[in-house]
Amino acid sequence: MKTEEQYDVILKRIIMLLNTDNRSDIQEDELLNLYQQIENYTIFDFTHFTNSN
Repeated sequence: MKTEEQYDVILKRIIMLLNTDNRSDIQEDELLNLYQQIENYTIFDFTHFTNSN
């Protein structure tokens, strides 16, 4: 599976879990794990927040 496809699958699962009422502890753990996986795919670039003169 391509990286983009993996990213998409993870995001869809996160959204599904966030929309689930009364998540179980296992689902909460899965959600945390998915967030951590997303960090592996995301590159944070904060340069657009800086004001260079």
